[in-house]
Amino acid sequence: MKRFGALTVAALFVVGFLVGGTALAAPTLSGEFKIESKTTIGKDSDIDFGGSPTLSLTLNAAEEGLWKLSAQFSSIVSDPNAGDDTHTIRSDDEEEEDIVIDLQDDALKLGKYYLELTPGPFSFYAWGNKYETSDVADAFEFIKSGKGNDAADPKFRLTTGVVGANVTVDYATADADALYAFAKAGMFGVAFRDTNVGDSETGMGASADVTADLGVAKLTAGAAFDFQAAEGKGSVAFGVKGESEVAPGLKVNAGYKSDGRGQPEDTPSTEISAGAEYSLAPITVGADLSLASEYDEDEAAKVATTTVGGKVSYGEIASAGVEYKKTDKTDDKTPTLKLTASAEYPVIADVFTVSADFEMVNDKDPFGAAADDYVWVDVDETPIGENLVTVLKVSASAPYKLTPVFTVTPGFEYAAYTFDPDGEAKATILKLDTEYKVSEAASLTFGIANVNGEVKDTTLVDPVEQTRLKAVVSVKF
Repeated sequence: MKRFGALTVAALFVVGFLVGGTALAAPTLSGEFKIESKTTIGKDSDIDFGGSPTLSLTLNAAEEGLWKLSAQFSSIVSDPNAGDDTHTIRSDDEEEEDIVIDLQDDALKLGKYYLELTPGPFSFYAWGNKYETSDVADAFEFIKSGKGNDAADPKFRLTTGVVGANVTVDYATADADALYAFAKAGMFGVAFRDTNVGDSETGMGASADVTADLGVAKLTAGAAFDFQAAEGKGSVAFGVKGESEVAPGLKVNAGYKSDGRGQPEDTPSTEISAGAEYSLAPITVGADLSLASEYDEDEAAKVATTTVGGKVSYGEIASAGVEYKKTDKTDDKTPTLKLTASAEYPVIADVFTVSADFEMVNDKDPFGAAADDYVWVDVDETPIGENLVTVLKVSASAPYKLTPVFTVTPGFEYAAYTFDPDGEAKATILKLDTEYKVSEAASLTFGIANVNGEVKDTTLVDPVEQTRLKAVVSVKF
């Protein structure tokens, strides 16, 4: 459905300015005007310090206890080098009409928006353009309505409490209209979905769950059913899980799920999980185990996946994690080991902070689609490719406030990739950013980065040797 996109823009202006202009609620308008210019200097490149000024606006209006509105707008100011007086901003969706309001030579585009109405026992919400609220789901997420909405067409939510039950109804209007309904009363919960409201022969399903607090443990059981399963596909899902605090600071959990919906008959996907977490402030330690199986079309059989993970954190300062993953796919002969760590330490409060990130992934077999998570360090951020076998990424930065208005931030990034069979790619980025705050609202930023990327025995990415410069003037209001 594409009927709501343009109407949303007009509605936001009407609600924000007409309603907000009453004595009951005055709107506030904040934003940022920014001129950002960048250039890349390489062996064969000319200096072209181009860029377009941008204007971003945020509209907020509210009447306490009754309604709230938030909307973001962005504008690309005319670029004299563009050679074209048409300033249309295209939607990310090829089928979506462009949301453009012409302001002489400029173009204004609606960004994230959110509307909330709370008249008494009912609450109504509408949001879109990548705004996020909260997920709503049954106990096992057999039926789930997500918090996000990437589309311009709004997603609506209605919540209320009637006769002791909390009810939430979501209606998504992007693409095929979808309806979700959830009700929770005490220990019982039910849910319904129709992922294609326009087609009465597909998309409908329901679930129910019950939770009992036994004092020593909390137990939950649930089931779900597809009303219109395709021929040869299953239609039933069920699960049980429990959690308990067995000692002060020590929590354990375990669960089992079987989901045959959309799977070939008699081959449901299953998962056995268990975990534990111990917290002794400021240290938290946790471990998880998952034994899952799911039908794989390429294998024409069920594929089992074993995942073991662990994590440790020290307050908000540092954390580290490890994950071991093994599948029994015919082309996955070795396990995948992933290590991550991050730290952010205020050496001098509000003056000098050091932060760092580390990631290492090791697998002798190609990652496949997981390689889409990584991009090369060239200007176009070329995808690494699908035969990646190891990753090593390290980065660090240390902003230092030399004076109350002048901050210097040195940093570096290092990435090393290996590919099946013998390809290698390594890159180092050294950078320095400086910021001068002219006032609380205005700032000047200059950045320089040296990028050096070496490539051996692979055609997936190209070598990189360049210097990048950027300059930014920003005024917030």
